[in-house]
Amino acid sequence: MSRRDWIKLFASSWEEFRMHKTSRILLKDLLITTKDGDWGKAEEQDGYEKYQVIRATDFHDVSVGDTRKVPVRFLNQKNVQRRTLEPGDILIETAGGSPGRPTGRTMIFSERVQAGFSSPVTCASFARFMRANSEIVDPRYLYWYLQSMYLSGEIEQYQVQHTGVARFQYTDFAASHLVPLPLIGTQQAIAEVLGALDDKIAANTKLADTADDLAKTMVRMTVTSLTQRLDEAANIVMGTSPKGSDLNENSEGIAFFQGVRDFGMRFPSRRVSTTNALRLAQKGDILLSVRAPVGEVNFSQDEVCIGRGLSAVRHKFGRQATLFHLLRHESSVWAPYEAEGTVFGSINKSQLHGILVPTVREDIASEIESKVGAIENTIAGFLAENELLQLTRDTLLPQLMSGKLSVRDAEHIAQQAGA
Repeated sequence: MSRRDWIKLFASSWEEFRMHKTSRILLKDLLITTKDGDWGKAEEQDGYEKYQVIRATDFHDVSVGDTRKVPVRFLNQKNVQRRTLEPGDILIETAGGSPGRPTGRTMIFSERVQAGFSSPVTCASFARFMRANSEIVDPRYLYWYLQSMYLSGEIEQYQVQHTGVARFQYTDFAASHLVPLPLIGTQQAIAEVLGALDDKIAANTKLADTADDLAKTMVRMTVTSLTQRLDEAANIVMGTSPKGSDLNENSEGIAFFQGVRDFGMRFPSRRVSTTNALRLAQKGDILLSVRAPVGEVNFSQDEVCIGRGLSAVRHKFGRQATLFHLLRHESSVWAPYEAEGTVFGSINKSQLHGILVPTVREDIASEIESKVGAIENTIAGFLAENELLQLTRDTLLPQLMSGKLSVRDAEHIAQQAGA
């Protein structure tokens, strides 16, 4: 055996040793501190300081760099400092959840995430943060370990639901759960591989947001003072819901969307299917919410079944991309309903058909559609790559945590996925 082969064999054996040499330490003993979140006050007042407050519903968006929906609150100056998040803090949802989405979700407040905020940040009252002792555990590794528990369903055993609100038994969890810890170098290597995938997802999301802003600006620059009824510009299909017995979460039949719950930046994620599709949206149709929040839009990637909370909209002259941005970004479309002073829970067929939509200059309408359509294709490309990156990350995660996959092999797979 050559010297090079001996070196390769030694390196491989050493990595296997590092991967499998683990200790187990209680979660509570890995932390410097942990605090519940705070919701504060809605209005500014003496003795209170402006903060942005991350809710569990914000975890996903914030993780990829989108902080636009994080609410601004005002927190008591007497105790707010000890609740201020620092890079490396791990947030965990302790109450709330929903069917199919239990409590225990986590996110890490990284330096990249912190850079997206203009104010100090804390977490909301239905969450808490954990600050890891970095001399014992890499905070990023601990975050990924908790993520693996959540994705596998293991963490759900610590949830209770005696009333309408599900609660995560954090104290019991931290005091009883032993966290497996490989050597610190292995922790860091695992975190680097998974973090590289997350960073690429965040970068793609930012590029998609920039492209979205460009398309929005392009459409707005061509809007005229004229309007037309939505049913004059587009064909509209109102959704209707199949029976509950015809629905499943096993991908049997055709994808079914009741409302905006599964909406993404552009496309909804398939969660529910139906074997009895009553009303269909075609591939490329605009899925428009007709129940609160009214006016939210996505594109349909395939033929799908739509429920009572959605309608399918298709421009009569193929100007789908332009119409999408007019519905999404032109506040004048929904202003008449907001002016009534009500929080409207739904909009009926007659109202939807009569919605007044701004028009774009007819002499350049086709050119604008072509340009905006090209931008939409670019956005779709970024989002498709993100799906692959997310799938790769979520596949590697349990393999790395169990030691079944070496860091070196995981790095190679991540690079092939585009990280």
